[in-house]
Formats: sequence, structure tokens, C-alpha cells
Amino acid sequence: MKRFFLFALLALHLGDALAAIDLNGVAVGDPVRWKTSMERRDTTTVIVFKATIDEGWHIYSVKLPDGGPMPTSIKLLDTESIRPIGALQEVGDAVREHDEVFNMEITMFGDSVQFVQPVLLLSKNLKTVRAQAQYQTCRTGQCNYFDTDLIVDIPEQLLPIDKIADKVPTPVPEPEEAPSPSEQTEPSAEDGLWAFLLISFFAGLAGSLTPCVFPMIPMTVSFFLGKKNRTNALLNAILFGL
Repeated sequence: MKRFFLFALLALHLGDALAAIDLNGVAVGDPVRWKTSMERRDTTTVIVFKATIDEGWHIYSVKLPDGGPMPTSIKLLDTESIRPIGALQEVGDAVREHDEVFNMEITMFGDSVQFVQPVLLLSKNLKTVRAQAQYQTCRTGQCNYFDTDLIVDIPEQLLPIDKIADKVPTPVPEPEEAPSPSEQTEPSAEDGLWAFLLISFFAGLAGSLTPCVFPMIPMTVSFFLGKKNRTNALLNAILFGL
């Protein structure tokens, strides 16, 4: 029984080794080299995953019919700090041809291709973002599957705007608008009458203190008080007042 398990384990490792060797007996590594960047395009922040492919090899599009080879996919791992917006886009010289093995039209890329993912940054403290690319590489008589971990550096100027909120001056509150004329309280007629009477009284009092009027006051009083008949004095005073 122990020999059986040892044989099975050896066969498993031998299968992995053969999968990494092409038909010519040469060990095969990943023919795709990745370069990542984050940039701003118009008003959207995007991550660009650029794949450079060795000569003779190709990788497949992100959109393939069911039942065909494995389409390329890139998954963001830090979903609490970054969110993908929309589908993964591909930019490059695509080759579309009929595949005899799968008996369908297949879209593939050789040489190089860019996979672009629009994103929304949710944290102001991000420095890097982790992603994982899954893809199939093929050439004549050889296909391999790869899972590659990718790291994306985040430029500081692309972080959310609240990172520099402490540098933005506090807005000054706008002054309150003055009430419209319709909202202002109009004085009543009674208030206007009392004001007129007070002004008239003080104006008359001030007028009696003028040089031409004030000396006449003692003379007038003496004139009426000097009358022998009090009734005549009162009548003359009333007539004089009118």
C-alpha cells in the first residue's frame, strides 16, 4: 500500500513536469510579462494591465463563446478599498480566426495587449492594489494555464479628494438676506399721529425761546394780570390767543 501511494505521488509530480515541457522537450515558463499602472482618462480612474507576449504565443480575449478556450480575466482583490466600474476592456490588435480544435471563431492577441479596468477608489490611504490575472497561453501544439498575482501602485494625486480636505479653507457663510419690503412692519396711523403731536409740541416750545418771542412773554403776562376786571382779562387773553 505504501508503494502504491509513493507511485501515485511520483506520477502526479511527473505530470506537472510534463505539462511545463513543450513538444521539443524544452521547459516552458509563462510567455506573458505584465506591467501595471493607474492613470486618469478624462474623468475616470483606470488601471491598465499591459501584457507583452513572447513571439509565437497568444492569449485570448476577455469575451469568448462558451465551450472554447479560457478567456482572460483580471480580478481585483482589495474590494473594500477599490471597486471596479463596468467590464474589463481590451485594447490591442485582435486576431479573429476559426479554431479547428474548438470549431468556433476565436479572438486572440499576440505581441501585446492592454486590459483596462475603470475603478472607483474608496479609501484615501491606499498605496497599492492587488489583482489576479487568469489566462490561457497557446502556440502550435502547446497550451498552458496561468494564475499571476499583480500589484498596482497608486499615484497620490489619484486618491480621493478628501485626502487634502484639511488644506481647503472653510467656506465663509453667506450673509442673511434682508427682509423684503412686504415683510417689514409698516407703522400704524395712530403711531404717526402721536409722533406728529410730539414733534409739533417741541417745535412750538423751541419757537418760544427765540429772541423775538421770549421777551414778549413777561410783557404779555403783565398786560393781562394788570387788568382790574378778571373777566375782561380772561376775554382779552382768549382773543389774543386766537
